[in-house]
Amino acid sequence: MLRSYILSGQYLSNLNSENPLGTGGKILLEFAELTKQMWAGKYANKAPQRFRGALSKARNKYATTEQQDAQEFLADMLDALHEDSNKVKKKPMVPPLDDDWVEKTALHRVGLEAWRRYLRRDRSVIASTIMGQTLNRVTCPVCHHTSTSFDPFSMLSVPVPAFEKMMVRCKILRRATSLNCPRALCIQSLVRPKQDLDTFSKSDLESDIDMDLDADPDAAPPSAILEQYIVEVSRLSEIGVLKASLAEMCGISAGALLLCEAETTPTPSEGAAFIRQNPFVTYIPVNEARPCAELSQLGNEGAEGSQGDDPDGMVIELMAFELTLKEWPSVQVFAQDLINGSFSTKSLNGMDLEDARFLLEKQLYGHRKECRRFDLRPERIINMMSKCLWPRTTADFRRGLRIEYLGDRNQKLPGTVIDVLVNEDNPDKTKVLVHFDHLASKWAEKFTLDDFLQKKIAPLYTKVTPRAIPIEGTLYHRHSGHYFGNTSFLHFHNEWSMARAGAHIMAQAARFLHEDQSTSGGHWIATCQRALGKAIDIILDIDKAYVDRVLRDCDDKFVYKKPNDQIKKSTYDASSLNDLLEKKMTEIFTFLPFVIKMRRAAPNIRRNGVAVEKENEEEPFPFTIFRCVGSLVMGRMHFVLEWRTPDGGKSNEGLLYSMPTAWIHKPSWKLYKDKIDSQSKGESLLHPLVPTSNDKSVDIGNCLTEYCKEQTLDWRCPKCKDFRDAKQSMSMWRLPDLLNFHIKRFNCTARWREKISTRVDFPLTGLDMSNWCSAESPAHQRGESTIYDLIGVVNHIGGMTGGHYIARCKATSCGPTGSEEIAHTFAGTGASGFPHGTPGEPGELEGESAPTGWRLSRGKEKDPPSVLTEERAKAIGRSAEPLWLQFDDDVVEPIPPRHVVSEMAYVLFYRRRNLTPSNVASYCTLE
Repeated sequence: MLRSYILSGQYLSNLNSENPLGTGGKILLEFAELTKQMWAGKYANKAPQRFRGALSKARNKYATTEQQDAQEFLADMLDALHEDSNKVKKKPMVPPLDDDWVEKTALHRVGLEAWRRYLRRDRSVIASTIMGQTLNRVTCPVCHHTSTSFDPFSMLSVPVPAFEKMMVRCKILRRATSLNCPRALCIQSLVRPKQDLDTFSKSDLESDIDMDLDADPDAAPPSAILEQYIVEVSRLSEIGVLKASLAEMCGISAGALLLCEAETTPTPSEGAAFIRQNPFVTYIPVNEARPCAELSQLGNEGAEGSQGDDPDGMVIELMAFELTLKEWPSVQVFAQDLINGSFSTKSLNGMDLEDARFLLEKQLYGHRKECRRFDLRPERIINMMSKCLWPRTTADFRRGLRIEYLGDRNQKLPGTVIDVLVNEDNPDKTKVLVHFDHLASKWAEKFTLDDFLQKKIAPLYTKVTPRAIPIEGTLYHRHSGHYFGNTSFLHFHNEWSMARAGAHIMAQAARFLHEDQSTSGGHWIATCQRALGKAIDIILDIDKAYVDRVLRDCDDKFVYKKPNDQIKKSTYDASSLNDLLEKKMTEIFTFLPFVIKMRRAAPNIRRNGVAVEKENEEEPFPFTIFRCVGSLVMGRMHFVLEWRTPDGGKSNEGLLYSMPTAWIHKPSWKLYKDKIDSQSKGESLLHPLVPTSNDKSVDIGNCLTEYCKEQTLDWRCPKCKDFRDAKQSMSMWRLPDLLNFHIKRFNCTARWREKISTRVDFPLTGLDMSNWCSAESPAHQRGESTIYDLIGVVNHIGGMTGGHYIARCKATSCGPTGSEEIAHTFAGTGASGFPHGTPGEPGELEGESAPTGWRLSRGKEKDPPSVLTEERAKAIGRSAEPLWLQFDDDVVEPIPPRHVVSEMAYVLFYRRRNLTPSNVASYCTLE
């Protein structure tokens, strides 16, 4: 119709060169001139330089060579053509509709009046053929007042509903405690240490014995080890926002959660059944500063714990690990009171605050709830031990002494005395070998007593600041050389002895220990559980005995703040105690279901679960009180649980490894199921609202449903005179003859942006818009046609920063309603391209090779069409299917209709099947 309007010269009588909102008629004139040249039949090609120049002057953003958005260009063009052809020379002031009149009047009369008022200011060929109306209603939830408005549109910008939000199913592996692993980590004694500090009213230890459990019925029970939540987040929100939402649901602080993606090692089908049921799964921490859209979908299929409860494959799978350390509540309260200044010197009987906290931690060290419920930070204990064991002579040198080296270049390196090099000929020249934390053993140095006396070596934490972040390690499972099961993360305090770290590993390994003693092998299970708890008790007792013996003479309430030279020294040698620990652990290892190994690097796992091992890559875990975690760790720690059966054989039968069953958070799961049920009941008219693993596409109907769905709006009610969370609903009211859709493929926030590449399916013919029209709209009341056929598509190839546009247009013969006669004009010359149909269909000639297309820059006289090209053109013209042409810069070629719909579709052009008679009469006649 627009072509007929231009070629008939009607635009000249409507040219509005005085409209301040237009371009003085320049865009309309240049567009008309370009259209005439295109249809004159005189030019093989034409560069629209004059049109580009006029457009650059009218709209400055098009003056540069930068790429512009096709939708924005189309909107600007329609607006310019509308204003340049506006029949209203001087726009009157049109007041808005009165709310009281709207409430008392029938809706169809209100809509008609709104359209009439629009036409009083805007009457053009664009307004008649392209402009439509939407009905918007906003309802106040308090007074129920409804504000009704009718808004004109030239293009519907519809969202892709599947990608505005995303569902994330996250499983949380809790730290092992006596509450969720009661058989292995049962607390045999709740006898608390003698309370010397009677004045600690705000740090009562009873809060450590009797925890106040969450009474929320939707919260996970204390016995849960693995929990499952479903979180809905925006695609462009940061992963940290997802983590915060998850933390709020599970009750774990965001700082104590490690969010990871899973990677499953494929297991051969001929492998052992146990290995196939427990495939090897590793986890990679995600970058919390990145957007959620970067999370890989369905990247962990086959990971342990998959319940098969997501038949549609709609949820992204993540795994979260709770920090395996938890401070004693009384220490946390005490530390906070110290910060807030809640304790006065008088209430502490004159004690220094640091002295008071040290004595409190000394009482808690080695408590039976250590390693089972809480984990004490030992920095103050180790600092005092370093002072008490400080040597005055070479005879006082002791293994395990923690020191710090103060170098000439302001170096401050913590380290451990790992050996005493006795000089039997001259004892005064006896040296100690110091290994520095987080450095390789080759950097160990020897020091003499003079270095201690000259304060080149000082007690630990004299100037060095304690490490604030726990050391992280990875735990693997292995049997007979095959890695299997889920890896997990462990956390350690830097000053823990390796024995205490080993107790922590065994305690956290209890999460994977089979708990059901009623099954076959129940005696073996019970034995292993008791042995695990006994091993932890042995380590805690010996570790506490070592600390108590060294600090025996440090019961002075004012000892912690004393200078090093004023503290009474201890000459205790713990070698016999360390030997006792090794003996006890050797005896009890025969009753444990696994052996702990320590690796220097992560294993290189092959497809079958077997690692490529290097020489000296692995060693038995050192249960010793003379080395601390920081002394042996250079980077990330790696531990392997070598699981074994009762008979010690290579068979998998009898292995006690078991991934705990997930507790499911019912409210979030119900929310997910409700969304699935609403889709299955037809909320989405043609395809599911969210793409499935088998059909990663949505329908244009889903986009329209999302566009028209009810939304919450922060709105000021004119009756309440206050802002309310009002409900806004939208529907189509007046449909134009030419209906344009803009698919919102570019999703942006203040920080992140992405292009949505989801395929949107749209019909080539028969799009029925009645489903989204108001029941009182003219389409329903007057029987106006709501059926539309596709006539063109603009495709975008590329991303957010750049790309390329390709157009696809439908060419049909002239019909009684004024359909444009394009096919016959084009098919006569140079119609070459992809075959118009599948083999055997009309439009494909047997034995043809793929042509290169018709290049607009190629003149007829220089490159006459071949016989084959002419035959192809005639075949296309005789085809029963409509002709679709693809315009890629200067290449034009026919394409099969099945190629029109693609994930590149950006702007869609639809034409009403039965055009409005008045528009046909006005614009479809060539004179």
